[in-house]
Amino acid sequence: WCSGDGQTIEVSGMDIVAANGLPAIAAYSGNALSFTEPRADGRDGPEIWMEPKGPDAVRVSTLSAQQKEPPPHDLWTRCRATS
Repeated sequence: WCSGDGQTIEVSGMDIVAANGLPAIAAYSGNALSFTEPRADGRDGPEIWMEPKGPDAVRVSTLSAQQKEPPPHDLWTRCRATS
C-alpha cells in the first residue's frame, strides 16, 4: 500500500513490512488488520490499523498509548506496479 507522501506498507498474509522498512506480524480483527510498528532500537512503536475502504484503498490510523481522542487517519491506495 502507498501513501500520498511516498511511504509504503507491504502486506503478505500475516507478514508486514512497515513504512520504516522493518518486519512486523499482523493481527486480523474482523475486516481490519493491525500491527505494532517495530523500531530499530527494538522497542515497540505505535499500533497501526488498516481498514479496507474498497478494493484499491485502505484507511491507515496510528494509535498511541497517550491518545485521548480517536486517531487521525490517511487514505492509502494500492501501489502501482513498477518494473
